[in-house]
Amino acid sequence: MNLEMATVFEVNVGVHHTKCGVCVYQLVTLETGEECASGDQGEICVRGPQLMLGYLNNAAATAQMIDSEGWLHTGLLQWVAGG
Repeated sequence: MNLEMATVFEVNVGVHHTKCGVCVYQLVTLETGEECASGDQGEICVRGPQLMLGYLNNAAATAQMIDSEGWLHTGLLQWVAGG
């Protein structure tokens, strides 16, 4: 996944209720994968019951997209607003 070329847009981090269930968003640092602090840039990750379980018959692609905790890594970058 080429994160240098990713689109940057605004998203509200936290828990969001959708018609399909609950979706959780978080921003993680590219260096460590930890949750971003105020003023940092990070990748948008999502988790929820309505997301795909993985790629059919392609475990390697699934492992690149979805981590061991079930977070789907979108490749989209966002800044955390300063507080």
